Amino acid sequence: NSNPSLVFIVDIPEVAVFPKSSVVLGIPNTLICQVDNIFPPVINITWFYNGQFVAEGVTETTFYPKSDHSFLKFSYLTFVPASEDFYDCRVEHWGLEGPLVKHW
Repeated sequence: NSNPSLVFIVDIPEVAVFPKSSVVLGIPNTLICQVDNIFPPVINITWFYNGQFVAEGVTETTFYPKSDHSFLKFSYLTFVPASEDFYDCRVEHWGLEGPLVKHW
C-alpha cells in the first residue's frame, strides 16, 4: 500500500510592461503588463502611479492557457503620459520570493 508522491510545480512568472501605442505626451494611452509563464494560475497584479496604488482605469484578462501548460495574463492601465510620471506593475505569485515590480 504505497502513497504516490505529490509533486507541486511552480513556474517563475516573466513580466514585461509596455504601452499599447506610441507615447505622445498628453494623449491618452494604455499601459500593458504582460505576465507570462504563470503556473499555477493564481496571481495578483497591481498598478502604481508615482508610487501610489491605482485601481481606477485598470482591467485584466482571464488566464490564457499555453501549450507548455503554463498561462499568460494581461493587465491594462489607461493613462495620460506626462514627462515626470512613472508607473509600476507589481506581480505577486508563489513562484516568486517576493513581489516583482516592473518600472515604466
